Amino acid sequence: MRDATYQMSRVSIDHRIILLITAGARDGGGRRYPVIVFVHGESYEWSSGNPYDGSVLASYGGVVVVTINYRLGILGFLNANTDSHLRSPANYGLMDQIAALHWVQENIAYFGGDPKNVTLVGHGTGAACVNFLMTSHAVPDGEPPPFSLQPSQCVLFFHLYIIFIYILYSFIYYIHLYIIFIYILYSFIYYIHLYIIFIYILYSFIYYIHLYIIFIYILYSFIYYIQIIIYKLIIIYELIYK
Repeated sequence: MRDATYQMSRVSIDHRIILLITAGARDGGGRRYPVIVFVHGESYEWSSGNPYDGSVLASYGGVVVVTINYRLGILGFLNANTDSHLRSPANYGLMDQIAALHWVQENIAYFGGDPKNVTLVGHGTGAACVNFLMTSHAVPDGEPPPFSLQPSQCVLFFHLYIIFIYILYSFIYYIHLYIIFIYILYSFIYYIHLYIIFIYILYSFIYYIHLYIIFIYILYSFIYYIQIIIYKLIIIYELIYK
């Protein structure tokens, strides 16, 4: 598909909804290619699907790319004629997107696309619209593809994901507290160790000071008794020779 050419078609459902359909060159054989419907984002008030060129994705990816336009802004979204008993949403923008998807289901086969293999994507507000369509009762029920999730299942998995993130965050939080506790305990032991070393050094210093004092005392006593002996010898000498 890398060297394949592509064709682009501009289809108008009515004066409000315009579809740009890009399909890579096909090799025939009745093969149907996956379809990507792109919902533009940027803002709920402005933007368009026209600037997005799907030719590269269509040619290299072997898919049919559809970009759509839908009504925007307050007046583009507001639907004041809603009936609570109908399944139509109170939003003209979403109704346009549903109409475009309905058109894709009925006509995309003429462009080589597979109506049973349609992926709806978007960015920004377009991604939010995809979420709205997933949870809207206005979207007609169809045969779900393999491994598809219903909106209730999506909500369930989202809740499970939130619970998992909360448990993971709590685990990391308590691990962090444990590390802080270990650090504080280690610091406490470290400073206790320093204190013990200081006490040991102080004790050693006092001990050697004590030994020094004993040595000085012994030396002083020795000198004192030597002095007494010398003094007595002098007295004896004087008594004998005088």
